Amino acid sequence: MKAYYETNQFNSEDFIYTLCNDGTVAGMTVHPHWHELIEILHVEKGEALQYVEDQSFKITEGDIVFIGMNQIHATYAEPQHTAKINVFQLNAEALIAGPNDDKKKLMEMLSGKLDVPRPIRSQHEHLISMLKNIMSLIQEASSEQEQLVSRCMLQSECHQLFAYLIAAYPVDENYKGNGMTKKSKLALEKAFQYIDEHYKSKLTVQEVASIAGYSVPQFNRLMKRYTGLSFVNYVNKCRVFMSIDKMLHGMTITEAAYDSGFFSISSFNRSFLTHRGISPREYLKRFEANDR
Repeated sequence: MKAYYETNQFNSEDFIYTLCNDGTVAGMTVHPHWHELIEILHVEKGEALQYVEDQSFKITEGDIVFIGMNQIHATYAEPQHTAKINVFQLNAEALIAGPNDDKKKLMEMLSGKLDVPRPIRSQHEHLISMLKNIMSLIQEASSEQEQLVSRCMLQSECHQLFAYLIAAYPVDENYKGNGMTKKSKLALEKAFQYIDEHYKSKLTVQEVASIAGYSVPQFNRLMKRYTGLSFVNYVNKCRVFMSIDKMLHGMTITEAAYDSGFFSISSFNRSFLTHRGISPREYLKRFEANDR
């Protein structure tokens, strides 16, 4: 599941990374994580549920999502649906030059102070055009000389992208960031990694809080603040998504339930209904109907 701090393998001179799922695999799932990069999502087709900090919203074809540095975010596509999402990760530290005061202000804006709507749905044709230009520049370069030219043009496009965002959206002077301390980040990283590795086991909040180095009340507040869910709901949501993947790959409902960490079919059915809105059996029926 990999639901924790994401370490991106950037060299010091790197300033952009792009990726795109091919849109053929159903149920794309990216669990809560964060990184020191600006991230912009462009939904090319399909739909998904997007989380950024304490916000959750549906994203559909054409939508754009701006995510500031170190903002916790996650993406969940319906397991029976495909979603093609272009992901642009920008290393602002490497891109922004100039006087220290200007750089500091720009970094603050791009870390979350810009009051950008989520998702961006209207009057964003120019923004989409810039993102497509960036993608094409990365894909087209082949020879060493072309790569050098492409790199210069990419830097220019990224600067234009920053300028567009800063000009188009107001600054929220009251934004204080998510308040994550190094201790909080490390605690969440340890907790998410432990859940990722032990979701099949009988996890307790006392156990995971201890791994994170927090008391149970402190850990519960931390989970609620940065995932929007209680510990139990977060773990069960992860298990439900894992169970769907297992069912779609041939396991029976009972097999998938127990293999995903549930210890009774009744608790599995309740959690499934809570997080998917229907029963596992009905979910599979709908999937089979859509797959015909």
